[in-house]
Amino acid sequence: MNTKKQNKKKKGFTLIELIIVIAIIAILAAIAIPNFLGIQRKSKIKADIASAKTIYDGVTAGIAEGKIVPSIGTETFILNPSASGSKAEVTASGTATQAMKNNAAELQGYLQTIPEPKFKSGKFIVTIASEKNLVKPVIKVGIGETTIQTEVYPGGKDEYAINNVDGKATEKPDSNVVNQGSDS
Repeated sequence: MNTKKQNKKKKGFTLIELIIVIAIIAILAAIAIPNFLGIQRKSKIKADIASAKTIYDGVTAGIAEGKIVPSIGTETFILNPSASGSKAEVTASGTATQAMKNNAAELQGYLQTIPEPKFKSGKFIVTIASEKNLVKPVIKVGIGETTIQTEVYPGGKDEYAINNVDGKATEKPDSNVVNQGSDS
C-alpha cells in the first residue's frame, strides 16, 4: 500500500510558484503599459503633422495653380471639421474680403476632408502671409480656435517639433558660447 502512495505523483503548482508567475506578469505589465501610452501619444502627434502637411500641400498647390491668390498682408483660414450632421467648411477669419472668401472656397476644394486634430484640441488654422516684393508667400499650419496657438507644419513647435524622437522640443544651443577647441 505504501508503494501506491509513492507512485501517485503530485499534480498542480504550489502557491509559491503561482505567486512568482503573477509577480513576473505584473513586472512585465508595469514596463509595457507606459511604453504603449508613449507610442499612442507619438502616433497622434504624427497624425497631426501628416494632416497639417496635407493642408500645406493643398494651399501650395492652389497658389501655384493661381486658384488661391493671397492678398498683401496675412490671411487666416479656419478649417472646421464636420460636426454631427453639419458640413465641413473652410472659413476666412476676421473681416473677410470677397477675395479671402474665394480663397477659402478654393482651399476647401483642394481638401477631400477637413481633418480634426488628434493630439491637441482645437481646429487646424492656416495663415498665408504675403508682402509686396515677396515671391513666395509664407504658409503656416497650426492648431488653435481662431488663431494659431501651436504651429504644426512647417517648423513645428513644442510637441510638433519634427526632428525630435520623443516629441519634446529641444533647447537651442546658446549662440553666445564660443567653441573652445584648439587654436590652430
